Amino acid sequence: MHLLKSIYKPLLINLFLFVVLRGYTQNSDSATRSYFKTQLGYLSNSIYNGRKDSLATPYITTSIGYFNKKGFYINTTVYYLSASYASRIDNTDVELGYSFTINKKLSGSVSTNKTFYNTNSIAVNSDIKGSINSDITYDASILTLEVSDGILFSSALPDYYFTGNLSHPFNWGTDDALWSITPSLIANLSTRNSFESYLKFRQTKNGKAKRQVIDIQEIQLNNPKKLQLLSYEIAIPFNFESKKWGFFITPTYSLAQNAASITTTSTVIRVINGVRTIQHTTQKTTETIGNNFYAELGIFIKL
Repeated sequence: MHLLKSIYKPLLINLFLFVVLRGYTQNSDSATRSYFKTQLGYLSNSIYNGRKDSLATPYITTSIGYFNKKGFYINTTVYYLSASYASRIDNTDVELGYSFTINKKLSGSVSTNKTFYNTNSIAVNSDIKGSINSDITYDASILTLEVSDGILFSSALPDYYFTGNLSHPFNWGTDDALWSITPSLIANLSTRNSFESYLKFRQTKNGKAKRQVIDIQEIQLNNPKKLQLLSYEIAIPFNFESKKWGFFITPTYSLAQNAASITTTSTVIRVINGVRTIQHTTQKTTETIGNNFYAELGIFIKL
């Protein structure tokens, strides 16, 4: 019952948004054609809401998707961890969604995805199993406002997130060969149930397929159910797109906000000369946060 209460409000909001906007888009223009899209990319480090693991997690990404001219799409992305301590498929993501255009200024999308992480993954968002998402974009000519929200499912209680993106695109070229650069200011808000789960499971991982020698620990965040501002991001996406192919480079500077208060209860069990001792300790710490730079780049083909 508590689980249902924690998700029903944002779920109803997203469902209402989809029904209303779907009604408005029934007579809107559709894309000129359906197509398949395959993409190869590189992510220098996995940063999630301004947080990163103590070990860098760079990814080589490959994706393939089908995009119907009516707005429906399905896309699968595989994240290959390319690090000095491990090389493996770390994450596979399958997304099903619907994109729509209401008019020249207003567009949006709704989607759901299922995520499969390697059990040894140390990515900060590695406890997220899937999500339900909605997005609306308003182009006011001088500035473009994009608002996204959704529900994230993990081994803990679901999380609710909200993202605001304020940007101004500079476009040149033609529809057949369009160049753009889009300075963006992004604010990420979220609850932190999945982050608490990540901290609990991280103590048994070192990036490889073997366990560390650890004490028994119980980790708790102070009020992980509270929606908080977790990071600002300054991004400058640079893109080129033609009818058949394109490429992108997105450098991003992330400024983490609102460090979490963490309570760690440790139970140390020792057996020396046949004598078993148990020691309990409790420690309160504050999450170490900072600013991070990362970049994503890639090339894609449309068929």
